[in-house]
Amino acid sequence: MQDGAIEVEISPDETPALRFSSLTWGDWLRFWRHVDQCGPDECWPWTASCKREGHGEFRIDKRAETKKTAAHRLAWLYANHDSSLLPADVVAHSCDNPPCCNPAHLFKTDQAGNRFDCVAKGRQAKGEENGRAVLTEAQVREIRARKLRGESNVALGREYGVNHCTIAAIANRKSWRHVASLIVGLTTLLTACTSSAEPRPDIVVVIADDLAVRDLPLAMPRVTELAAEGVQFDAAFTPLPLCGPSRISLLTGKLPRSHGFRSNDPTGFDARDTIATRLNAAGYATTIAGKLLNKHWKATHPEAGWDTYLPFDHHDDFGAAQSDVLKRQALECMSGSSPHFCYVGAVAPHGPLPGPERCQAQPIRERPPTVTEKRWSQRMSALCGLDDLVASIVQARGSDTYVIFTSDNGWMYGENGRTGKSELVLDAVQVPLIVWGPDVVPARRREIVSLVDVSATVLRLANVGRSGVEGQSFLRLLHNDASTRWVGRLEVEGQ
Repeated sequence: MQDGAIEVEISPDETPALRFSSLTWGDWLRFWRHVDQCGPDECWPWTASCKREGHGEFRIDKRAETKKTAAHRLAWLYANHDSSLLPADVVAHSCDNPPCCNPAHLFKTDQAGNRFDCVAKGRQAKGEENGRAVLTEAQVREIRARKLRGESNVALGREYGVNHCTIAAIANRKSWRHVASLIVGLTTLLTACTSSAEPRPDIVVVIADDLAVRDLPLAMPRVTELAAEGVQFDAAFTPLPLCGPSRISLLTGKLPRSHGFRSNDPTGFDARDTIATRLNAAGYATTIAGKLLNKHWKATHPEAGWDTYLPFDHHDDFGAAQSDVLKRQALECMSGSSPHFCYVGAVAPHGPLPGPERCQAQPIRERPPTVTEKRWSQRMSALCGLDDLVASIVQARGSDTYVIFTSDNGWMYGENGRTGKSELVLDAVQVPLIVWGPDVVPARRREIVSLVDVSATVLRLANVGRSGVEGQSFLRLLHNDASTRWVGRLEVEGQ
């Protein structure tokens, strides 16, 4: 059997059965990353996307167009690897907690057995009348009100002692639908009126790692050609030329003097107020794929604001195929329900990984004398993979999609006696910035903009509040609106 292929057992009625061998070991490792394994007797909540009724869902083979499978069924199958599951088989919860994936809380039955268990435990009763209910109707109203104020599913779930999927279902009125809420009704009406007058676009942000402005014409021909279809900013800057602080600035719209981070260690970062949490609270489906922050805590503590949480654990995740994996994840996000916000964190051209094999075989430009041959070869092939990633996203965008491409900082090649980043040198603080989208007037703009302005622009595109954001929206520059004068504000820190 080829790696990644799905093996099935055909029953007499030709219905495929799910078996332990339906998943590769890589699939199983990826599956358990999304399970918060607490104590042996506690519930193990699913931390990724959930179905409407609250059960977790998992795509077995991400390289194929396969349907998602209920996470708790896979958890049972893992513990009972000699068995199989037919579609008619039911895996029920003894804990009555749909996101739970603790095999000790799961048992196999059929539809009749599940109905008997439902009646015996009183699960057919609504709301507080259900003996297993964790929340009260008053708490449900509180949760809906706080979601309208922009609070995240993860934070509310921890406070109220339920899974983030439960919070999402409550906020979207997929559960506790019998609980009336005047403010929710009014907000729904206002949202419907607003969205009919001003549809919200899909938004994709692609951020590279250590990408210099000169790298585009040097080794990214497809993006360079596509730049003519968008707005290219020739004076875009990072607030601090280092990966961690600049990415936090992009996520929060705050300058380093406000968020306080000046190193790559994000310990203490409060992710409850970012562009992701604000867009998510406004109804956007949000996805993070790739590099989020350095040294983040992906495996056990998903960041707030993300419906689909696929950040890298390390810079070398997926090997040389990393840019191709990111491309598949990005295109999958873009094909999802609208409106959606896709945040794609590329590691390229930062080391140590080269680009895909097809890029490693390409001829290499003459290297600067300050760069080693090994480093130059890695960087050029990584830029080739990045070029394909960004170009594929731009070409796949819909008519109502904005794509924003930039970098966390630039890179110094050594002509001034310095290599790397972190310093207040133009090559380090200047970053590429190109925007494609509906009604964008193609141009090269010379106005000064910052990564915190990107944050403000994303929120403006989504018609979401920008209170506390220190940047300003450059939407009018994209549309070549000269009715108001642009006054660029630049604040940069460095070593």
